[in-house]
Amino acid sequence: MALIAISPLPSMLAMWSDMRACQEKIRDTPIGQTIDFGTYSAELPAYRGTSVAGKPIRWVVLDKQDGRALLVTEQCVDYLPFDEVGDAEDFESSTLHGYLNCSFMDFAFSDAERGLIDGDVTILNSFLLCEPALSDDFRYAKSVKDDKVKDWWTSTVEKYSGSSDYSDFYYVGQPLANYACKMGDIKFGDDGSEQDDLLGVRPAIWVKLN
Repeated sequence: MALIAISPLPSMLAMWSDMRACQEKIRDTPIGQTIDFGTYSAELPAYRGTSVAGKPIRWVVLDKQDGRALLVTEQCVDYLPFDEVGDAEDFESSTLHGYLNCSFMDFAFSDAERGLIDGDVTILNSFLLCEPALSDDFRYAKSVKDDKVKDWWTSTVEKYSGSSDYSDFYYVGQPLANYACKMGDIKFGDDGSEQDDLLGVRPAIWVKLN
């Protein structure tokens, strides 16, 4: 039986070429500098009819290790609750995680860009944000739509264990989501925000460099 070699489709070759070019660009971008990756798609309600629709999303290169780079958006790209119900036990069970890994993932990135993303679209952990290497400019995040400084979500959820004096507002064991406040401080646990509050969202992704 004769074997017939099947060549990749031209569209597949073009996608591979785009992926390699994007990887090279990220590899050449120093940690702490910014890079464009993805688009503020008009298919997403947050950008429809706004001045940012169709523009590239700008990311800060935070780290490079094991053939990957960690990127986080330079600005808050949306203004959403951590969890619409308010009882998520971690980021993976939140409605914010669902939004970032369905609608945002589908519309913000091209096929080539999605092929480079390693794992889920996420948000940064509070403990990473406490590292002294992060600059004040990084902490004071502005909204991409109105240029105002916003509080923004981080990925750690903690249980409320405060005084019963606050029982009118919280109940013992209620999960609270941590966030970075407008002044650049990290608000943990009892000092954190209720999950159904509206705060800024700064997605983070790992991308493959090889």
